Amino acid sequence: MKLSSICGILSCLFTAGVLSGAEFLRNPGFSRLDEKGVPADWSLRDTPVRKGLPPRSPNRPAASVTDRILTLDTEGGKFEVMLIHFRTPLKAGEKYNFSFDVRGAGQAGYRGVVFWTTLADGKPVWRHVGGEWKRAPQEWTHVDLPFTLPADGRETYVYLAANGPGKAEFRNVRLRDAGVDLVPGNELAVFAPGEAVTFQVENLVSPGNTVTWSVTDFDGKTAAEGRWQNGKLLELPKLANGWYQLTARESDASGTLLQERRRAFSIIPEVPQRVRDSEKNQYGAMVNPHTFYPMEQRRMDAAFMHRIGIRYVRTHRLNWIHQQTAPGAPFDWNEADRQTELYRKYGLRQVVTTGWPTPSWASDAAGTELPAKGNFIPKPEFMEMHRRYYTEMAQRYGDSIAYYEIGNEVDASNFWMGSRASAIKGDDAAILRDFINYYIATARAIKAGDPDAQIGPSTTGAVPAGHTYKPWMQCFWNSEARNDTDIFCTHYSADLGKIREVMKQCGKEVPIVLTEIGGLVKTETYELSADILRQLIKRTYAQFLPQLNQGGRALCKFLLRKIPEVREGWVSEMLDADYTQRPEYVAYATLIRLTGDGEFEKELNLTANADSGWVEAYRVRSGSGTVNVILLNDTDKARVTLPSSAETLRLVDVMGRETTMPVRDGKLMLAMREDTPLFVLGEIGENPGPVKHPEPQLVEKKMLNIANADFELAEENGRIPGWSKLLDETRLTVPAGEHSFTVTIDRVEKAAGESSVRMESGKQTRWYGILSKLPMSEIPVPKAGQYVVFKVSYDQKAENVVGTGAGLTLAFRAADMRRVSFGGGNWDKGTFGWTHKTWQSGPMPNFHRDTRLITLEFYLGVATGRVWIDNVKVEVELWQKSNASAGYIN
Repeated sequence: MKLSSICGILSCLFTAGVLSGAEFLRNPGFSRLDEKGVPADWSLRDTPVRKGLPPRSPNRPAASVTDRILTLDTEGGKFEVMLIHFRTPLKAGEKYNFSFDVRGAGQAGYRGVVFWTTLADGKPVWRHVGGEWKRAPQEWTHVDLPFTLPADGRETYVYLAANGPGKAEFRNVRLRDAGVDLVPGNELAVFAPGEAVTFQVENLVSPGNTVTWSVTDFDGKTAAEGRWQNGKLLELPKLANGWYQLTARESDASGTLLQERRRAFSIIPEVPQRVRDSEKNQYGAMVNPHTFYPMEQRRMDAAFMHRIGIRYVRTHRLNWIHQQTAPGAPFDWNEADRQTELYRKYGLRQVVTTGWPTPSWASDAAGTELPAKGNFIPKPEFMEMHRRYYTEMAQRYGDSIAYYEIGNEVDASNFWMGSRASAIKGDDAAILRDFINYYIATARAIKAGDPDAQIGPSTTGAVPAGHTYKPWMQCFWNSEARNDTDIFCTHYSADLGKIREVMKQCGKEVPIVLTEIGGLVKTETYELSADILRQLIKRTYAQFLPQLNQGGRALCKFLLRKIPEVREGWVSEMLDADYTQRPEYVAYATLIRLTGDGEFEKELNLTANADSGWVEAYRVRSGSGTVNVILLNDTDKARVTLPSSAETLRLVDVMGRETTMPVRDGKLMLAMREDTPLFVLGEIGENPGPVKHPEPQLVEKKMLNIANADFELAEENGRIPGWSKLLDETRLTVPAGEHSFTVTIDRVEKAAGESSVRMESGKQTRWYGILSKLPMSEIPVPKAGQYVVFKVSYDQKAENVVGTGAGLTLAFRAADMRRVSFGGGNWDKGTFGWTHKTWQSGPMPNFHRDTRLITLEFYLGVATGRVWIDNVKVEVELWQKSNASAGYIN
């Protein structure tokens, strides 16, 4: 393989998402069951074949599911059993296919049917496809029921049925739009080198149609193409390691394209057993936190993690909230038992988020209008139940739990509010003290069940200072809570050196666990692009490597898979919700395989070894030899020079593709790109002296001219000059009619001058506040190698602010005012007098491509109380990165 294939530009030609046939059935794999064991979203009808028959035997359920196989049991022919999927939304006039695999036991019959209504002579009549009773075959047999829904077709439903003496079993039940579809030869669509890469081609509009196919690699290049031979398995030619996308196109006899589908797959070497077994393997992943998470999805997630050698899984599912539904209900350990056994099977050690969120019925905020009740401590009367739960849990699961973190980012008001009394007062010191007391009680309860448990608090990457409650770590580590602390849990790019300094000052040092870390790209629209997916890889490497080099433990990648049916403001996942692989999954596999059993020795002093930007490099001593991980920063591309006494060195890119390069005159010359880290296997040298990263230089700074920044101008017809009132921060609208909030000029309360602006609400609402459009002509646009920083200052007063708090947002908006990116903070609560506040954005090497306007917004967000704002100022700084020529994405 040529070096250009490894280090060359990643083309934007590939499409990130899968375009497999749309699935119109809810719960098609029967992974969700109701309390009677019947698949959720399906309706069961169990009808005696004649009158006078005795009731069904309780140990012979009409419908049951095991390993994703649905069994309909007629109890020896006494019943006709139907499982029906009502309310199936299909588009009239389109082609579809209802398909399934079926087999039977005994003399059972089966049928599958699609029903819909249409009009005949102006009256609705039922039409159907399928419906004939057939003997269930002894071996699995695939059945297709293609149909076209008429232009007036509606009220579609499907069902599966069994009759006769015996049982009928069904699997792979699907209702898809018609057109070529691709089913990989193994469940994960992850193949090992040398393994046959095969796909079943199915669901054609017509069996005689032509299907052509092509394979695109991570670089956007065509790796293979051909024409499918109808009726045969599609087997792809030998491919290199990496992420791929298979595209199939179905055409009719005239050559008209009818359908095009895409399916992502990968070729990843098997993980060496020494990596799986190594105590040095500190790689983990975080899974679906709080939304619905059926066991079948957990199994699939575990299989994906195991396949690439992940050792730790961060889970929120062993929390009290998931095992007790009401104060009088017993602890139900069934789901937690099954999860723990599942993770044991796949060699995964649990990193368990405990003590958060609190069950809503037990929360100190229960019965109030306070938001986010799970962020409060339990009521005093439920604390004993809380302690008993965590003691029993720790005793039950023992060493299958690697680490316990109590709470989640408890230094931030987003996830911790303490007691109701402290929250209402907005007393940050009291809220922090509430956590310390709560932590001690919870940690001791866990230790009572498992004396060897490793326990620590969970914090944001803002520690040791803290996010909301400051100085967080100094207060916590100077309290008696440190006596009950075995580990310290933090996130992302937290400064482990400064954390350890606080520990040392307080006389106790413990290991640091990174329970949340990895690439995360903000997006308001959740757009997936080649650029974003490459940034994810670089950001994950750029966060993981320095933290591993500093001794971080159990680094759990956020997230393994996109949370189904949840739209977040970022892209961070290695798998889509439907398990479609993204390139980062392969890149993470490469990182684990090459360094998972290694000892991070040091960061190498190679910062100056590029003709543009700078080099960040780490040496790892692994079981297979020396591995050097090289990252290029602050430039699009550069020539990188690595000193070495070897004759040749092996190079591996993030996709796992390997080549050998000669070393000439003691130097290895590489053409690298910023978004493509590289592994160099073998010995390389470094420059003398300590590692020092380049420092940026200030180019200019300017104070922006903001209209009516001091709110001295009088309101005009209810409008504040220079500012807009808003309710929804994404839609910028204020609904008509009565409101529970007001935004107005206040001539009595002010920090300076004659007036300020006041926002208030006696009842919790959505986000509301004020907005100012910043003067775009005054804001410098960063060029290659530059970035801008926004600095906001203002005076603020608050009175009885309860909830998310009063804060600000800097939003980047399209021409239609749609928000495409944002940042913000300073979410203050409670009561305080006029206080000078400041907020600073992070470095911005570029603005979202759709940005046409930047707005500054002050909110009283999902909260009650009053807040005053005065004397707003915005300063913009333009910085030049040292030896840089392009956007910095670390």
